[in-house]
Amino acid sequence: MTRLILGCLLFLGLSSFALAFLLQADPTPLVIIEFKQGDVRSGISRKGERWEQEMHCHYGYFSSIKGKDGEPLDVYVNPDTSSTKIFRITQLNVLTKEFDEYKIMLGFNTIEQAKQMYLSHFPDDWAGYGGIEEISSYQLRNE
Repeated sequence: MTRLILGCLLFLGLSSFALAFLLQADPTPLVIIEFKQGDVRSGISRKGERWEQEMHCHYGYFSSIKGKDGEPLDVYVNPDTSSTKIFRITQLNVLTKEFDEYKIMLGFNTIEQAKQMYLSHFPDDWAGYGGIEEISSYQLRNE
């Protein structure tokens, strides 16, 4: 079984840090953390509404893995565990209810823990959750 190792690299003077996500295969995917646990993320929804969300875990993207939308694959990272499990969330377009993109959950011990952490970043009535599954590091790299 492929062994997963999580290590942190802190860049002095920056408000964010990069998390080295090391797999036993090359090339090594690097996770860039844009928002640390406790940071506030904000933006404009597809409905044109402004939103803000405190991050309950780290959030960023893989620098070398593209998602189905052609953008770097987004990832939520639990800084409080050393779990090697990888979960993939299917996110839906809230307007059309069709597939939007995948979100990866790292460092969570159970599928339920990963699901609840993901959903904690959205309103209770949010319609963008489309399911969750555990995947292998091979599946992650060959998205």
